[in-house]
Parts: sequence; structure tokens; C-alpha cells
Amino acid sequence: MKGIFVTGTDTEVGKTYQACKLAHALAQRYSVGVYKPAASGIEAGTPSDPALLAEAAAVANRLGEDYLKRVCPQTFELPLAPPVAAELAGSEINESLLLEGIQWWRTHCDFLIVE
Repeated sequence: MKGIFVTGTDTEVGKTYQACKLAHALAQRYSVGVYKPAASGIEAGTPSDPALLAEAAAVANRLGEDYLKRVCPQTFELPLAPPVAAELAGSEINESLLLEGIQWWRTHCDFLIVE
């Protein structure tokens, strides 16, 4: 499987925007997976980064109703760095879940974008 990591040093610097553009372009030619291991600032009823990534890669049609859990297995409501948001919510980042999530994509796409 081929893939790429999209990283940045701060919030709101365009990581999701660039990952979406890349996913949309690659989805014209490949079966594209998108994976954001943990996301914070997720509020019910508002567009989220995982939803935008899934739409750009057209994964909802391929994966069914639980597609957002495949794109982003861990979400937190507070708009802080995911480890901080998890801690304040009385939780923590589950490293096993992170690894399981990326392993799943190895057999479900030709190209994986990790943000």
C-alpha cells in the first residue's frame, strides 16, 4: 500500500484542507483511504475534519454507515490537542486502537492518506 502523511505544527494551518484536496485528486484513480487517528473539537451536528476527509476520498459509499469510525476512531469534544482533550474528558489516547485502525486500512485501500 502506498501512502502519505500530512502534518503541520499547529491547528488551522491547512492540514485537513490539503489532505482533502489530495484525497479527492487521488480518488479519481485509486481506492483511497483516509485516516485521522484522533481528532478534537468534534461537536455533534457540525462538519468535522474526519467527515470532510471521508467525503473527499468517497469512502462512505465503500464502507457503509460506520465509515467515520474507520476514518477517525477517537474523537474528543474539547478543541484542544487530542491528548489534552482526552485527559480533560477523563480518557486517554488508546494506542492499540490507533494501530488497529491503520492496520485495517492496509487491506481496504490502494493509497492511504494519514493526517
